[in-house]
Amino acid sequence: SLGRRRSFLATASVTFLAGVVSAASTSMVMLGVCRMFVGFGTAGLHVIPTLLMEFTPVEHRGCANMALQAFWAAGVFLECLLSWLTTTLHISWRVFLICSASPLGILLLLQKLIPESPRYLLLQDERRHRQSGLQLSSPATAALEVEDSKAFA
Repeated sequence: SLGRRRSFLATASVTFLAGVVSAASTSMVMLGVCRMFVGFGTAGLHVIPTLLMEFTPVEHRGCANMALQAFWAAGVFLECLLSWLTTTLHISWRVFLICSASPLGILLLLQKLIPESPRYLLLQDERRHRQSGLQLSSPATAALEVEDSKAFA
């Protein structure tokens, strides 16, 4: 299990890299493949609401989720505005793609500020305790515990 933070950063990395490489495309096929990877990366961004909800107190989760969705809608609006500006001002589509990928680039530069999911950390701690317990137990008991932990992993 990667954890939500690593999953989020992996999808953000794929989306960012594919977005930047698509701006440097030399053919329609290359552009199409790069945009396909942007779509794959974007599909993994569903981790964001889950990660946010784990840090939000229960009584504020509805409001926090609604704010997140509002920012998502604002981002879509800004992307449309950027598209309109680059088209109207006759700016290259390559500039549009780089500008579209730049927020993820900033996010990747600031990735140390994104905490790991508390649930993931709790599960990792349980696994560490389980492994340290295995070292203290008899070989027969250790074998049973390993099989049992595989069933629940």
